[in-house]
Amino acid sequence: MTLTRRAPSQSRSKKTVDRILDAARSILSKEGAGAFNTNRIAQAAGVSVGSLYEYFPDKDAIIDRISEEIAKKETEEVLDLLRKKSGDSPAMVVESVVGLLLDLYRTHLSLYRGVRTIRAVRENVGTRPAEQVIMEEVRSILAPYAKKLGIVDLERTSFTLFHLVESLSFQMVEHGEGRWGKKRCREEVVQAALRYAGLDHIKS
Repeated sequence: MTLTRRAPSQSRSKKTVDRILDAARSILSKEGAGAFNTNRIAQAAGVSVGSLYEYFPDKDAIIDRISEEIAKKETEEVLDLLRKKSGDSPAMVVESVVGLLLDLYRTHLSLYRGVRTIRAVRENVGTRPAEQVIMEEVRSILAPYAKKLGIVDLERTSFTLFHLVESLSFQMVEHGEGRWGKKRCREEVVQAALRYAGLDHIKS
């Protein structure tokens, strides 16, 4: 992952970084990945390109930062939900998580779309620290049912289930809800996840 050049230790520096990141998010949301470059970001932020380069060596460093922030927010909300639903059946947990992700993607669709189209972010899929934390929670939820479900590799199943729910939820918001409606799309994601893991047979 590309790191920022220096940490914004002073209040003025932090404000500059915040302006750069706000401008970058706005460009991704409103203009798309094709307009995402350091010159355009600096212009929108009202800073010189030289000032931008003091904190971010290139546009990949900016998209990394934005991606990390998105992942952190998503992780915090998913983990909070998982903890609140710890006494529920795995099927009920899946339904709740799907609903949460659909809401997140729907609310911030243009930003998620912009981030996901940039290759630098896609290369981190499967190794992001945030998703590792969530998959650990998924493993702990599935573990008591592993034998009954015939799960041979709990880590692989958790990885697959997590990415199935995450990716399919995004695709439904981006391409499905306009065709089939929110309710039908949510049901499809939930059923796909439950059937994959065999959780549609676990009621408690």
